[in-house]
Amino acid sequence: MKKRTLMPVERKEKILSAIHENGSVTVLELSAAFDVSEETIRRDLSELEKENGITRIYGGAYLGQNTRQELSYDMRRDAYRKEKASIASVSLRFTQNGDTVFLDPSTTALAIAQSFCNFKNITVITNALFIANALADSKNARVICVGGELDKKYQTFNGCTALETLETYYADKAFISCTGVSIECGLTDSSESQARIRRKMLEHARERILIADHTKFGKITLSAIAPLYMINRVICNQSLSDDWLKFFEEQHIKFTNASEGKK
Repeated sequence: MKKRTLMPVERKEKILSAIHENGSVTVLELSAAFDVSEETIRRDLSELEKENGITRIYGGAYLGQNTRQELSYDMRRDAYRKEKASIASVSLRFTQNGDTVFLDPSTTALAIAQSFCNFKNITVITNALFIANALADSKNARVICVGGELDKKYQTFNGCTALETLETYYADKAFISCTGVSIECGLTDSSESQARIRRKMLEHARERILIADHTKFGKITLSAIAPLYMINRVICNQSLSDDWLKFFEEQHIKFTNASEGKK
């Protein structure tokens, strides 16, 4: 018996249900599940983005306000590519030859790592396999990848071993991202294990730099990383509200708008 073809409204309802249940979906998976073209799925996701507040990216979509489920590495890599590239470009202004740098397991940090080929004698300490791979062929970068259990979905090393390894290192700078930033709760993460990793990197760095696109501000997610007073500089892809800028000034936190390159 031939499977009944769903009406567009029915299909979108099921897609939205899948996003709420899983936190994210891919175009390829949805195309196969509903036996329709990838273009049809992209059109559905575009309409759902306008109607239901999901966040659409090249390969799929995810819940923009999702506080408990992490996106896979592939999904994070494809989200806000231009914004991450602008943040990475400006971040290089605050890096020097010979620096030792903590890079957290964010795809914004990956964009920074991919630009380190222009520096000499850079040492990068990370728990992200994808960052270590990006620097594997670099003649200018020394890479220290902390141990621990490999999370294959997120391509990160986690757990007690990773934290214990980080305890033995110090860095000139830490470039740290997060899933939420709020004045009340500071930096937060949807992953408790990654929150601990990021906290340790901040504690062992001389200069602490938050790299976060504008969608992270005003959000509170599952696990606390650190209060904002631990941060020396914020690099964002665009300017923020006057309340944020006033707060940064009061806390002596330097703010850089990557779209303008202004301090």
